[in-house]
Amino acid sequence: MKKHGMLRSLIVIVGVILVVVVAIVVQAQNVSIGDILGVASRPIQGGDAVIATINADPVSLNTLERTKIVLQASSQMPLDDSEAYRQAMDQIIRNTVLIQEARRRGLTVSEQEARAYLVQIKASAEQSPELAQMLQDEANAFDMSSQQFEERMVAAYREGLLIDKLYQALSDETPLPSEEEVDVYLAKQPGPNAIVLIPIDFRDVAAARSTYAELQSLAATQLPEQFTTTFDGYARRLGNRGPGEFVHQKFRFADKANELPDYARDALDKPEGVMGLFERTDGTAVVYLVLKSVAVSAEEVQVSARAQLIEERRMAYADELERQLVSQAEVHIFKDKLPRAAQTALADK
Repeated sequence: MKKHGMLRSLIVIVGVILVVVVAIVVQAQNVSIGDILGVASRPIQGGDAVIATINADPVSLNTLERTKIVLQASSQMPLDDSEAYRQAMDQIIRNTVLIQEARRRGLTVSEQEARAYLVQIKASAEQSPELAQMLQDEANAFDMSSQQFEERMVAAYREGLLIDKLYQALSDETPLPSEEEVDVYLAKQPGPNAIVLIPIDFRDVAAARSTYAELQSLAATQLPEQFTTTFDGYARRLGNRGPGEFVHQKFRFADKANELPDYARDALDKPEGVMGLFERTDGTAVVYLVLKSVAVSAEEVQVSARAQLIEERRMAYADELERQLVSQAEVHIFKDKLPRAAQTALADK
């Protein structure tokens, strides 16, 4: 949750595009940083105008426009201006109410903390010429001196780190699940144990035994990877499977009870890479190859389930508070101060 909160807050916390976010966008979307910074740095006519208030805190046109630019640049799917404006305003509202809530709780971020974070960014830049160039390009794009750009980043990091502290506080105060709740959670989840194998079904035990002996001879002369390919070929040929059809089977289970097919239960006692022959009383049989077998102890299951449930609870707790803060916020948008496209997009706000 911590990383998620930081990225979400840093994306729209100020009216400039932060290099951390731009770097993420460039890496993930193959976006041109020059294009993003070039558009974001263009002067916005009337950019200092207050276009909205959120619980009496002002929002400038600069913030709306540059948030929109980041969203359009980082979206996996193309965003038209109307949808980008809507998402931008939603982002701004969320971040504003989160900052307000953090301050209401008495949380603070000192300038020293923000500068320490900036030191981390600079240290990363020293190890990465690309990141160092991004920092320089961004300062140039906004026509700022290095000192001015640094002060702008420090101010942005203070608010981003403040939201991060809020998420940490919410994480710490989330009620922990009881042992009974963990047990109920476990009962609803697929077991962490798993076995992956390739089975070959036979209606005749004699045919199964013959194929098993033939495959044993091949296994003695082939490397494990080569034999897996050989076994896969047998499974496709004898099972009338096409080239694109999947012959591997994976089972997840909590224990060795009756959750698995009979041949898979038999395979649990075999090491990875070993073949097995399972004969049934009705005269049918299965020859199988164990590809992977993962067994987790009951104690490990409990620890894993508790950690997963705690994380889910923390995320749900934070999301619910965020939803409440947004729904209760007093948002006033001054549509006459907005560009025409934004007026249409935010008409229902």
